[in-house]
Amino acid sequence: MAAVPNRSSNSSLNLGEIQAEIEATPWYHEFDFPHGLKTPVPDKAEVHRDFWNFIRKELDALDFHDKSVLDLGCWDGYWSFYSEKRGASSVLASDDQTQNWAASKGLLLAKRLLQSEVETDLQLSVYDIERMQRQFDIILCLGLYYHLFDPFLAFAQIRHCCRPDSLVVVEGNAIRNGIVPNAQIFDPLFREKTSKFTPDLDSLKSMLRSAYLEPIRTVWMTTPVPPPPSPKPGRLGWRWRFNMMVQSLRGSREGIQNLAKMIVPEQPKALPPIEIDRVLVVCKPVELDNELHYYKAPFGLHRYDTRFAKAA
Repeated sequence: MAAVPNRSSNSSLNLGEIQAEIEATPWYHEFDFPHGLKTPVPDKAEVHRDFWNFIRKELDALDFHDKSVLDLGCWDGYWSFYSEKRGASSVLASDDQTQNWAASKGLLLAKRLLQSEVETDLQLSVYDIERMQRQFDIILCLGLYYHLFDPFLAFAQIRHCCRPDSLVVVEGNAIRNGIVPNAQIFDPLFREKTSKFTPDLDSLKSMLRSAYLEPIRTVWMTTPVPPPPSPKPGRLGWRWRFNMMVQSLRGSREGIQNLAKMIVPEQPKALPPIEIDRVLVVCKPVELDNELHYYKAPFGLHRYDTRFAKAA
């Protein structure tokens, strides 16, 4: 294994060997390491850079200084190292190594090259984080929930890792155009390789509220382009009435229908395609009478509900 770049060391560095090690590692994120070393351009880099720029813009507005951070499903640890750079007092980069196509090699290599003090736990499922018995000031759940078969259980686990003043940042795919209220796309049959669960924004917020996480800020990645205004029909004067009479006398159904469209707009023949966008939601933990739970809340969430906490 090549030597680790160390700016304070006089030891010789074989940068070529280190760069070869970087290029032999599968990456999702992009890094610029010391000494001019960098990761190769990954697949779909342009699309992913849009995601990262969107997330970074929102995280830049948060105060990480002296905060403890939990980065769930960290993959290569990009946002873990970002949090450390922003002044976090401690960062736990967590992932289920068996679900990571690179077996977390990128994370461990980046940690070594950046000489980072980020803590790692690579046998930690998002469904089992309560067992740590730890709480954090900021919890990052970025690009994760839509990969899950049980996102509600994951949100419940996140709630157990919150302090009263914690912030939880949730980001991922969501239905934008809302053909029907509270729509969700769920694929339990593995037909889609990546997205298993895609909610609309109302469904996502309801799920977060069911886990006693109250959304306080919501941002879409893409600014929607408003549709062009529908042309206003002109005044239907004597010519229109005369033409309608002529078409009627001729018995021309097509002519009558074309004239009628000036009064009743033509209806779309099919529903518009579902539009998927990225959304980021910042939440705070709450304790309250949660009317979304008629009975005792599952997964231990009842402890945050004043109706059931006393009984517990």
